[in-house]
Amino acid sequence: MTLRDETEWIETVESGWNVLAGWDSERIINAMRAARPSLGYCDFYGDGRAAERIVGSVAAVFAKGYDCATTEISKEGGLP
Repeated sequence: MTLRDETEWIETVESGWNVLAGWDSERIINAMRAARPSLGYCDFYGDGRAAERIVGSVAAVFAKGYDCATTEISKEGGLP
């Protein structure tokens, strides 16, 4: 539940994981009463392993002796 009338995380509202309740106490109470546990899991923002992949890519650059100033790494973490 978001206690505002808008959110930048619209995907959470569109999927039903979030409701915009604003600051009105009646709207908040109604939103709480209407809340139902989700039947599924939505991975909106990744799997929580981004740092691990970044460190792996950086370590690979150093391990292979690439020049960090000129070596490009793809979005998928691939090296040339």
